[in-house]
Amino acid sequence: NLLSQTWSDVIKEEKGDTAVVYGFIGSGNVLNTLWIAVKGDTTATGERTNPNRIYETIPGDVYLTDGTLELDASVPSLKIVGPPIDWTGDQVPPLHIKQTRVDGSFDKTFFQVNGDLYMSNQYILLALTDNTLDREVMRSLVDGDHTQFDNCIFEFTNWVLCFPSALHQTFKFRNCLFINTGHEPTLEKGLVFDSWIVSDTLWMENCTVLNGGGVSLGRTPDKVSPSFAYFNHNTFINTTLGPFSFYLEAEMVVTNNLIVNTSIVPTYPNFYPFWEDEDHQPNGIVNIDTVEAAWIADKWPDGYWVESEADRKVMVDKNDTYWDPKFQTMFDSQLPAFPDTIDETWNSQMINMNERTTAMFADDASYPYLTNGTWYNIMPDFANNMDLVDDWVQFIISNSSPGAPGGGNNQPWWRTNMTENLVTPDWPPLADLSYTDATLMSGGTYNYPVGDLKWFPDKMAEWKMSGESEKLLAHLKAGTLTGTQPIKLDQANRSLQVSAYPNPFSDATNVKFNIPAATNVQLVLYDVLGKRVRTTDLGYRTAGSHEIMLSRGDLGTGMYILRIKTDNNAAGLTTKISIK
Repeated sequence: NLLSQTWSDVIKEEKGDTAVVYGFIGSGNVLNTLWIAVKGDTTATGERTNPNRIYETIPGDVYLTDGTLELDASVPSLKIVGPPIDWTGDQVPPLHIKQTRVDGSFDKTFFQVNGDLYMSNQYILLALTDNTLDREVMRSLVDGDHTQFDNCIFEFTNWVLCFPSALHQTFKFRNCLFINTGHEPTLEKGLVFDSWIVSDTLWMENCTVLNGGGVSLGRTPDKVSPSFAYFNHNTFINTTLGPFSFYLEAEMVVTNNLIVNTSIVPTYPNFYPFWEDEDHQPNGIVNIDTVEAAWIADKWPDGYWVESEADRKVMVDKNDTYWDPKFQTMFDSQLPAFPDTIDETWNSQMINMNERTTAMFADDASYPYLTNGTWYNIMPDFANNMDLVDDWVQFIISNSSPGAPGGGNNQPWWRTNMTENLVTPDWPPLADLSYTDATLMSGGTYNYPVGDLKWFPDKMAEWKMSGESEKLLAHLKAGTLTGTQPIKLDQANRSLQVSAYPNPFSDATNVKFNIPAATNVQLVLYDVLGKRVRTTDLGYRTAGSHEIMLSRGDLGTGMYILRIKTDNNAAGLTTKISIK
């Protein structure tokens, strides 16, 4: 019926730039209503009728599809929004599910775009109507694309929810719930984010991951990590892998996270190379490794440019990690014995940091901007503390055997209906991960609770007005912990500003920058390969705003990284400029 339906059959109303799209129920049982709406919203030459179009979905309706919403270059970006979710109400948010095609096949991807993707207030259930599970939510095919999910719920996956398909892409998840994502017994499945190529930014804030294979994975054979990773106020519970399974990032924030029963799969050298530490050390929760000069030039562009390992910035503070004692018992006495042909021992991953990472954080002379603060070790008394530990122990044992992982049972689910009608979600969600532990309730930065603030609505409302994220980034740039050197928001903003206008330019551009204190200043330009092409000493400058003219000179056409360095901030502030 895709070919027989038109725009008018699936659009409820237009509200300015917003088109409200019926689902399967509201349209009278039409499949692929979102696909029809997007494809029907084009001109005769294939261009978007309204380049600012937003597609709004309807709570209580089901957006049933039997294929991929695949957009070509004429429709480069996609915005799908819904009304704010009432987490305690009886109406399910707009629900996205798949139907198997008549011939029994199905596309493995929900959305494939040639530009940015933004979705808010949606429930994406990667289950098919025949109770098999789908594979991934989205792929974006253009270098530098941005993908953002706000206040969305994701359940199930046969592999991964988001998969970068081009270089230097940005992925942001805010206020999302990921539940029951682990399904296949292969250990790297059931992920939120899985990357085989370098991404620019991975941002996760106020999200909960409950029962899954893991959160984010940078594939080890290619030594892939996001250039910048930001994990703040998240709750991770019951995941086979650790939440941050990569170790070659340029900048990283790991703050205020509640991490319970994660990274619980033991390993040994060459057990599973997709996620193994290169030195065969335990991954632990936070893992950092050294890098070569060639890596810096090749992998860290666009604002996270560093000249040496000493410039890398990682801030770790106010996190709580806890492992149920049953997992330690499992590791001590219940894991399978190795055959005589394998001379190895099991290696636990249930640690905060391995020896190499701990040494790097402690070496202030070599790594002045790696900062490691408070770690708690508290099991909070959750409001809904469904006991799945026994099931998880058995799952890990069945998947921990010499050779590649595989076989065994699927991971247990936090769900009412475990075996049938998978396309019917629990609503409201069963999870209630609020707690009353006094230490954790005020143990985060600026005295907010540790973990996802979604479970503390009053604190969330207050936090949104606090500017905490900007302050954390200011501390990262300064190489300080949040509890050691208070930074006011206005100071943080002044210290982080650098811009150029016009940009792009032909002959010259005006560079403006702010510095928080008097210092010597240097302007450095790099080409896209990281090679320094110009250095200009700007002399001693007072605190405040400054402006200089940058002439093109002998620079060729193309993109450059402009960096302002000071005595107080050796890593500098960066922006991109283009010469035409």
